Amino acid sequence: MPRSASFVGGLVLTLMTLPTIIHRHARRARGSAASIRSAALGLGASKMQMVFQHILPLAAPGILTAP
Repeated sequence: MPRSASFVGGLVLTLMTLPTIIHRHARRARGSAASIRSAALGLGASKMQMVFQHILPLAAPGILTAP
């Protein structure tokens, strides 16, 4: 692994900002889930069914495509 200062600095900066970026995109994807959550529970789905069949499939593209 190269020990140049610019490479190591870029790597550290990437590792420090990555959690912030992922968290921001996860919150944005989760924001549209409130109406889906209430609709699924209103139709009689359990909490596990709501999460795995409705919330995660709708939120996955927003979470996975975080820049």
